[in-house]
Amino acid sequence: MNNINKDTSISFFSKVETGYKYLLSIASLFFLFSLPLIATEAEDDYLQALEAEANAIQPDSPKTDIPSKPEAPANNKSGTESQRVTSNQRIEFERSLNQRLPKSYTTYLTLNDENKSEVIRSYFSNSKQMHLAIRTLYKLHFNKK
Repeated sequence: MNNINKDTSISFFSKVETGYKYLLSIASLFFLFSLPLIATEAEDDYLQALEAEANAIQPDSPKTDIPSKPEAPANNKSGTESQRVTSNQRIEFERSLNQRLPKSYTTYLTLNDENKSEVIRSYFSNSKQMHLAIRTLYKLHFNKK
């Protein structure tokens, strides 16, 4: 009779441990699937903070339209052909920036042509990841002062 009680108690504790393992695995899966959401929110917060800082430094200016005709490409005599920004790339980037982040677009317009080209190269060389281009934009914007 004493052997039966030992087996029952061992069985009970192994079921309790299995229950905790199950809950722990469910919690781990929930955490892993929520990580991309947390990263996206953090990136949005970062971009909004950059825009707020830029707005505090410069007064709001009226939105400017993106030119329908491409501007003359920047004069990059020292750069190779692969480093030059084409007019189509410039138009694509400016439209995307103006639609997604209009305040950052206003900041972008304050840069000189060479710095604008550097921001555009950053955008296209990083698989069109806007946050990396914005990082370059604000680095250039704050370093010129």
